[in-house]
Amino acid sequence: MFPSVDADVNIICSGIFAGPMSAYGLVMGPKYDGVYLRSLLRRLLGETRLQKTLTDVVITAFDIKLLQPTIFTTYDAENDALKNPLLSDVCISTSAAPTYLPAHYFEVKKDGDEEGKHYHLIDGGIAANNPTMAAMSHVMKEIHAHNDNFFHMNTMDCKKFLVISLGTGSPKDEGRYTAQDAARWGAFGWLIGGGSTPLIDSCLQASSDMVDIHASILFKTLHCEENYLRIQDI
Repeated sequence: MFPSVDADVNIICSGIFAGPMSAYGLVMGPKYDGVYLRSLLRRLLGETRLQKTLTDVVITAFDIKLLQPTIFTTYDAENDALKNPLLSDVCISTSAAPTYLPAHYFEVKKDGDEEGKHYHLIDGGIAANNPTMAAMSHVMKEIHAHNDNFFHMNTMDCKKFLVISLGTGSPKDEGRYTAQDAARWGAFGWLIGGGSTPLIDSCLQASSDMVDIHASILFKTLHCEENYLRIQDI
């Protein structure tokens, strides 16, 4: 007999999110060390690089050294060796949520280039917690660049876009924070007040909702609102 999918997921999650951490540990370092997650991704993905994905992908991360988003795409990986890292490095980076998992550093080199490209990355949610517009912008860029896969489309022809935006499946934790509580917070309170991370929670939720608002208005303005669907438990 084979274990159920739920059993596999439970085993994987228990490895990734193993062991509670004290309040002191949470302040002094990430909640989880990420060792199991990294080893699991290395084992499952091996030497597979971004250009080998079975479908075209757009994956976000944030470079804390450059203080700017890093967007990995299949198209870029196919055309630039320095943008074609190991897929495991991309997955580790885009999941490296501040306070939860360590930031991830890696290098990508190409033949004849000793320096290569250096990445200092954290969770893509910092850049685009809802990556809908990042994906649409990338498609528009490829249309503008006359990519053969989009030869029949105009840049703003949203009637030929079909967008399904999936949330995390977790509802907003509304009511956890109040203005009365926040009024008393200093830096420490904003970071771990109320037993959670209110500053991070607020920034990520605001980023996600703003993208949904912008995308919804864009499709409505161009008279193709039926081509956009956001699914999120509220």
